[in-house]
Amino acid sequence: MPVTYDGPDLDEVASRTGLSRDDVILRHTAPEYRVYLLGFAPGFAYLGDLDSSLVLPRRSSPRTRVPAGSVAIAGA
Repeated sequence: MPVTYDGPDLDEVASRTGLSRDDVILRHTAPEYRVYLLGFAPGFAYLGDLDSSLVLPRRSSPRTRVPAGSVAIAGA
């Protein structure tokens, strides 16, 4: 699945994890993810397991608009 890492949250994820932007991208792209279930919208899949160094709490204020094609990282 092609992913472009130019969204507004990459710098925040890097800062909060203590990783460089390149390390965040590497740790996100390195694993082979398992599809745990398919969501309500076509192509909306729930994947796991995420590298533990990328696990962060959810945003305190969720975005009201998320561009099509975005990749979300969220805990259970």
